[in-house]
Amino acid sequence: MALGGLVGPPLAPAVAARLGARNVIVAGLVVLALGLLTLWLLPRPLPYAGVALALLLVGFGTAALGLASALIMGAAPAHQAGSAAAVEEMSYEVGGVLGVAVLGSLAGVVYRGGLPAGAAPEAVESISGALGTPVEGAALASYADAFGAVGLAGALITLVVAVIVWRGLPGDVDVSGGH
Repeated sequence: MALGGLVGPPLAPAVAARLGARNVIVAGLVVLALGLLTLWLLPRPLPYAGVALALLLVGFGTAALGLASALIMGAAPAHQAGSAAAVEEMSYEVGGVLGVAVLGSLAGVVYRGGLPAGAAPEAVESISGALGTPVEGAALASYADAFGAVGLAGALITLVVAVIVWRGLPGDVDVSGGH
């Protein structure tokens, strides 16, 4: 993920200049969704190479989202740039918190649902509590299923956002201006 997030952002403005900011942002969201979907489609147990590929796609997909920041700042009048930056940052943080809360809760529900009846409370609470116990195999499989479910849910949410951005962002929007 870090590699994709490191390589992609410097390329996004140049690609946006040629193909349009809306196209790059939406393509980034679709690549992000494909990475998340890959987590759901991977065989169980999750292969390291498959997870690495999925996270690389997620990193590349998020790289294009820096353009959205440029659009927000570019659309704000100079005297409101500080407020625009504050609203953007707050939105980013709230979105991250909600994403962790919702997807983390989904992961917990799927993980616990995959454990056998009568699993020790330590195993129900955390996968680390299941290690070395009779339910270790079921817990590991359930954790992988939870990881995949989060990937599927994240992919679906991201694809909905991509459609909203495609429909709501003008095709001729320019990121060259700004503060």
